[in-house]
Amino acid sequence: MHSTILQKLNEVEEKYDVKILYACETGSRAWGFPSPDSDYDVRFVFAFKDYMTIDEPRDVIEFQVDETWDITGWDLRKSLRLFRSTNSAMIERLNSPIIYKETGSFREQLKALMPQYYAPKAGIVRVRRPERDLLLKIRNGDFEYDYLLKLAEDKLSHVNSLFEKSTLPEKPDFETSNGLLIQLRDAFYQL
Repeated sequence: MHSTILQKLNEVEEKYDVKILYACETGSRAWGFPSPDSDYDVRFVFAFKDYMTIDEPRDVIEFQVDETWDITGWDLRKSLRLFRSTNSAMIERLNSPIIYKETGSFREQLKALMPQYYAPKAGIVRVRRPERDLLLKIRNGDFEYDYLLKLAEDKLSHVNSLFEKSTLPEKPDFETSNGLLIQLRDAFYQL
């Protein structure tokens, strides 16, 4: 399946005249609990080969071939804006265990910046599923409602206490993220 996905990503590059910098799987397949009818949620970050246009190009590419393939990408600028605003979907993509394509060390460069300005209070991050078995039991209805409500309240209390103890900044460091955008563009265009 990996080669089929790479072929579809190549089709995207050719059709839209872009360069894919990073592509990964998200959703149920990435986190190990797909249902028999789960689609492939392929997400990617792209750069236009030519930013020199009068009108700003659309910053999203949606390439849904059929019910099996949901392939969506964000322009580099949009991706970095979402990253610096602690967008959970962007953070999830950077933490995906299934990577289809990467130019250079794109993912690691962004992940290295997280401690400098990532602001968890701006949004709750949904990136890891360490309690997979528990989640599957919940989905199968193996627990009483009151138990699940108590479990959710305990989790929320834990998250709130982590926010209170956090040493991370309240706001992202926009200067650092803008510097990264320039650095990535320079590397991409080899200026």
